[in-house]
Amino acid sequence: ELVERQARELVGYADAVNVTDNPTASPHMSPVAGAAIVARTGLEPTLQLTARDRNRLAIAADLLGAWGLGARNLLCLTGDPLSVGDEPDATTVNDLGVLDLIALASTLREDSKLPSGTEIAPAPRYFVGVADSPLADVIEATRLAEQGVNVQIGAHGQREGLAAHWELWSLAQGGMPPLDILRAGALNGAKALGMDRDIGSLEVGKLADMVVLDANPLENIRNTTSIAYTVLNGRVYDSGMNEVAPRQRARAPFWFAETGGEGWAAGATEAETDGHGH
Repeated sequence: ELVERQARELVGYADAVNVTDNPTASPHMSPVAGAAIVARTGLEPTLQLTARDRNRLAIAADLLGAWGLGARNLLCLTGDPLSVGDEPDATTVNDLGVLDLIALASTLREDSKLPSGTEIAPAPRYFVGVADSPLADVIEATRLAEQGVNVQIGAHGQREGLAAHWELWSLAQGGMPPLDILRAGALNGAKALGMDRDIGSLEVGKLADMVVLDANPLENIRNTTSIAYTVLNGRVYDSGMNEVAPRQRARAPFWFAETGGEGWAAGATEAETDGHGH
């Protein structure tokens, strides 16, 4: 009753609710039961499952059951160590590791099969997520991608758009191949938003919004910043943001480059206040 009341208070405010699985290694309501309660209120539950407390049979059963009760999102976790919880003498199961859990859910979604080969029809098609430590030796983005997780960049655009490039470059530090990195920065995000039929790659029938590079990022991932042209809404802009097609139109001065603007200094030219050469 309490869980349902709290969930209903979030309707219209939250897009989804994370239903935890024995957080801090202490017993709580089953996440499958919690997901079912949340789903019937109209909210979208995110089912959290840890590898700590279940063997592969129990994990498969919970995935099938939670899907039948309305869960569509899955967050795969190792689980907090038992030493921090209420039952430090309990036995850790860990029949599967977290990467195995991801692979199980992904195989169900993509192949409609359990790891044993048993076919499931209709099979759960979870949107699979995982909590990761960036560039950690144990769990890295490359290994997650190899297990079927849809890895994407998450930069918001801070630092004048450079953050997205920095995040792409960090994936390279984690060992991800350049082509997979470019997918993480484009097509994978479109897939996550359900928009990959319209954007995310260059294909007939899709929107032709793109950047044109004058250096190959497959040879050096840092070439993602070698942008010669940007095509947006049928217009082509050069690297100075001047429109060059279908019409020729120079960019208006940035507000911060104007007299008295944030980037303005007495005696400076626009070229000196225009870019990032501070």
